[in-house]
Amino acid sequence: MKVCFIGSLISDKTLDKIVAGSRVKPSNAPVNFENMLVKGLEEAGVDTTVLSLPAVSTYPGGTMLAWGRRKETLNFGKEVRWIPCLNLMGAKQLTAKISVYAQLFRWLVCNRKEKDKILMNYSVYPPYSKPTQIMGRLFGVKTCCIVSDLPEYLYKMHETKGIKSMLNNRMSRNMVRLQGRFDSYICLTEYMPRRMNIEDKPWLLMEGFADPGIFDGLEATEKTDKKTVMYAGALSKSFNIDKLLDGFMQTEGDYRLWLFGYGDLIDYIHECEQKDDRITYFGKVDRNVLLEHEKAAHLLISVKSAEEDHANYAFPSKILEYMTSGTAVASTRVGGIPKEYFDYIYSIEGETAEAIGTAIQTVLKKESTELKAKGEKSCAYAVKHKNYEFQGKRLADFLKSQI
Repeated sequence: MKVCFIGSLISDKTLDKIVAGSRVKPSNAPVNFENMLVKGLEEAGVDTTVLSLPAVSTYPGGTMLAWGRRKETLNFGKEVRWIPCLNLMGAKQLTAKISVYAQLFRWLVCNRKEKDKILMNYSVYPPYSKPTQIMGRLFGVKTCCIVSDLPEYLYKMHETKGIKSMLNNRMSRNMVRLQGRFDSYICLTEYMPRRMNIEDKPWLLMEGFADPGIFDGLEATEKTDKKTVMYAGALSKSFNIDKLLDGFMQTEGDYRLWLFGYGDLIDYIHECEQKDDRITYFGKVDRNVLLEHEKAAHLLISVKSAEEDHANYAFPSKILEYMTSGTAVASTRVGGIPKEYFDYIYSIEGETAEAIGTAIQTVLKKESTELKAKGEKSCAYAVKHKNYEFQGKRLADFLKSQI
């Protein structure tokens, strides 16, 4: 079977370079997910062609004004072909869409004699989802979409103003129009299909992937002397990070809070650093540096709020990476996390600053041996049931059943 996969996959080295040079920092989460997805499909015997529209912020927020037909190789040897585009606001989507049509046409013609083939997208992003749907119908090839977040919210999770806000709203409307037009879906939570009105279509539930190999080759990492809680990801109010900061500052003890990532709360984080010297903001760092700190911390935390509707339909992307690190994990009980996960991670009962602070205090008071055992139990579950090889085989079987 052959799969033409379109997403935002690029090498770790290229992503680190983009992050370092851009004023607006792209998220690592989609790249990490896609990397394990493609790796899993390849190991399941699927011949995968990877086309990528990297999540580089439009110029001048990002440093790249444009790019052409560029290729690079991922860490595990897979080649990625960039989708050419002019990286300016408004022009990026149009030029990328034209390029996707051309590259899909080329792939479909070259593989016209291949009976078992499918077109697959990461998200309902219009510049490549619309061409995928149209070319799939024209050539009689099935299409599949991975839905990591509800399309209606994807461009509304961060506050924007002016022209950018108008363009984001337009993008959201387009995604909602396109979301029901694929032949099959990979959903990260069981609640997505009903909300998206795609229950009558074939779909596979898959929260994500675990890859213990990402921690191989790191320098030997010991736990810090001070009990440390760490968060990595989007630093915004919509992810409840202000409550995390306020809650931590209410704790009593010689603890530490590490924050990694980028978002609209950077100024508030710096204010909190001045008020409480136990808090440290590291910014966006290289992938290996982040993973080393995940191993060194005592507790990895996710504090999404169920009051934010999107959180109840999306599986927090960091949870499986956290669990695979072997460090203890704590999370709020958002609807996107299956109940069985809380047999392996600590539950934060409530989403206020007080509830989060109480949970941190309660967990960090535990003996280090108990925290270590919790982390090891969490890691064992993730590696056994969610590893990328097992998930890749499930995905390959599902795709074959749709052809």
